[in-house]
Amino acid sequence: FDLDEARIGAGFRIMLWGFFIKCVVADRLAPYVDVVYGDPSGFSGLAVWAATYAFAFQIYGDFAGYSLIAIGSAKVMGFDLMDNFHRPYFSKSIAEFWRRWHISLSTWFRDYLYIPLGGNRVPRWRWYVNMMVVFAVSGLWHGAAWTFVVWGVLHGAYLAVGAATGPFRDRLWARAEVAYRRGARRGEAVERMGPAAPAVENMSAVRRWVGVFVTFHLFVVSLVLFRSRGMESVFVLSRNAFRAVPGTVSSPWLPGFSGLELGFILAAVAVLIFVDLLEERRSLSDRVGALSLPLRWAFYVLLTVVIVLFGAYGDGVFIYFQF
Repeated sequence: FDLDEARIGAGFRIMLWGFFIKCVVADRLAPYVDVVYGDPSGFSGLAVWAATYAFAFQIYGDFAGYSLIAIGSAKVMGFDLMDNFHRPYFSKSIAEFWRRWHISLSTWFRDYLYIPLGGNRVPRWRWYVNMMVVFAVSGLWHGAAWTFVVWGVLHGAYLAVGAATGPFRDRLWARAEVAYRRGARRGEAVERMGPAAPAVENMSAVRRWVGVFVTFHLFVVSLVLFRSRGMESVFVLSRNAFRAVPGTVSSPWLPGFSGLELGFILAAVAVLIFVDLLEERRSLSDRVGALSLPLRWAFYVLLTVVIVLFGAYGDGVFIYFQF
């Protein structure tokens, strides 16, 4: 056993961040999600949307957190495990999302099902069928329930539609790029956009963030299927999400949750998003590892105190332990 100080330090940093997003983010969000999805007919309007957004960050924090804890602990012992998440909520498309989310499972399905079926080296209609089959099986892998099957088929449809409309979207954005450049040369774009103009060099940045926004919300919509106990609950929640039903809780301020507690939850999610944004350029572990020794230990102590004081502890289990 080689006591490599740099490797051990990196492993503990990875573990520490994993504990933060698991205990402080995911486990703090879990009770909020459980209240709404445990009683679908009792909530409507913004309450349903808030719980679904909360579940998006709960499942990410829960699964990515335990993956980081495993990766970090393995690194401490001298083993290098593959990354399992690569900031999936910054994906520009569903195809990219599945290259960033649950990478170990996605890679397994690619190698042992998608490629043996022919992958994309088949007629286009077969390519679409291959994607649908792979994701239908992926849904079944999560559980023998119609909610998971439909969830898988929905993601297969996302990919097929994305592949079919890709050339059209490319042409549309290319035209927008040309129009933008012409307008910028005449000074019209600067006048319309005001102080924000220098921040957007071309339409590629706009396209990226539009793609991120759309991809994230397509995934959020699919989570109603993933989290619900059955198709009946899916129908009730989907219907109630777009109206305020009399006799239901229609506000995101749910009974039993104080404004202070919800504010803290939002702050923890904001920290997660901010760190993921930073890690698009350089990992948190590398950033902290490059600090001077006093600053590095200040970070360790601060994050440990936050986890101990604000983490949620109880009988909660990792979501993916059930699959």
